[in-house]
Amino acid sequence: MDDFERDLVKQIMDSVNKIGKKHNLDFYSALIDNESSETVMATKDKISAKSYFFQGIGIRVLYKKKQGYVFTQKTDKKSLQAAFEKAIKVAKFNTKTEIWQGKPIKREYLYKNNNPDLETKTKRIKETIKVIPDRKKEKVDIENNFRQTISRRGFVSSEGRWIYQEIPYSSFGSKVVLLEKRKELGIAKVGKQKGFEIEKVFDDKVIKAYKVAKKLQNAIIPKGGSFNVITDGVLTSVLIHEALGHASESDLVHQQDSCLKGKLNQRLSDKEITVYDDPTKKHAWGSYYFDDEGIKGRRVAILKKGILNEFLNNRYTAKIFNTKPNGHGRSQDASFLPLVRMSNTYIKKGDFGFKEMLESVKNGYYLKGSLGGQVNTLEGDFVFNSYYGYEIKNGKLGRPVKNVSLSSNILFVLKNLIGIGKRYEEDFPGTCGKGGQGVPVSGDNPKVAIKNVTLGGK
Repeated sequence: MDDFERDLVKQIMDSVNKIGKKHNLDFYSALIDNESSETVMATKDKISAKSYFFQGIGIRVLYKKKQGYVFTQKTDKKSLQAAFEKAIKVAKFNTKTEIWQGKPIKREYLYKNNNPDLETKTKRIKETIKVIPDRKKEKVDIENNFRQTISRRGFVSSEGRWIYQEIPYSSFGSKVVLLEKRKELGIAKVGKQKGFEIEKVFDDKVIKAYKVAKKLQNAIIPKGGSFNVITDGVLTSVLIHEALGHASESDLVHQQDSCLKGKLNQRLSDKEITVYDDPTKKHAWGSYYFDDEGIKGRRVAILKKGILNEFLNNRYTAKIFNTKPNGHGRSQDASFLPLVRMSNTYIKKGDFGFKEMLESVKNGYYLKGSLGGQVNTLEGDFVFNSYYGYEIKNGKLGRPVKNVSLSSNILFVLKNLIGIGKRYEEDFPGTCGKGGQGVPVSGDNPKVAIKNVTLGGK
């Protein structure tokens, strides 16, 4: 099946190139998207499975310096020809624009398959339901979910770029609800660009979700106010992604919707903090070889030792800012024109141990996990909801807490860091939404201690 789908994508790539060359265009490119996935879900009472397949071609043209973009799911030569003609018609109604163009490149990246049959996957996911300790003694609801996707993408362009890449995505999530005392939900998940070998950690994730739910049954809701806090790696990932990462996307900077506009090469933090966005991290959820505009992914130091160093860009914004693209043009699938997007965004680890962080904070909160939030990229203000955490009293962990929101401003936070942890914690796979489309992203961040963050509770 993999060989068949791979050959099909390559055939479409070659057909698009032949048709594109016949037209008098300033530029053309095509993203060929072929994706298949299987999902298995298990509860105490039932197990179910479903599959999904998507294929389509996004064709982009520059005709007399005007851009047109058309999506089609039909792959025959007649339909591809019609798509090019439609894209040219669309371009005629648009204003003039320019995009960065480069040299010919030919690359191929293949995925060594570790994708067992559906029966094997179903049997393994069914086994995870039995992992919960004391499940017969307590009232417990459980839902475990596994999904494996193989993404095959081809990119061709009038520059002579021919790029084919296969990327596997495997994820597992466990939701455990305890119904005694009071109803509480524990969640744990893992997501990697790997095959079914991630099943080695399934049981650990189920037990973690169970233990979190148990802790929450005894957690208190703290009073609101201004406090020193420590964020765990997951919450750090969400904070740095939402509050700094989006503001560093050059399309938002160009649209004057970023608090970082006009601050390039300026010092934003007295601490020697460095923040990277890196699509080349091995097996990370947000990684790729080339972006969806045929540009090789590159690690970008957004902040370098406290100084705003570089924005994320794509072909369009690279041309605007008179620089080279750094491989951050991404789309959910071929039906969308690529936007400037993050990949794996993280803070370079520091030299603080957890005990040292607790002593530095002295009195405050240690917050873990994320339940979402929102950010105003223009002002840099954000509000995030922590999953749970602990009081910090006299430099030691106290009672567990829940339902805590934290709010601040990213420029304030960068100037009020107490310290950065000396090890990276658990990677946090997620889906980032922008412009009506979502792409896989991740973090893998250290703990961070911050002064005077506003917390909301009771």
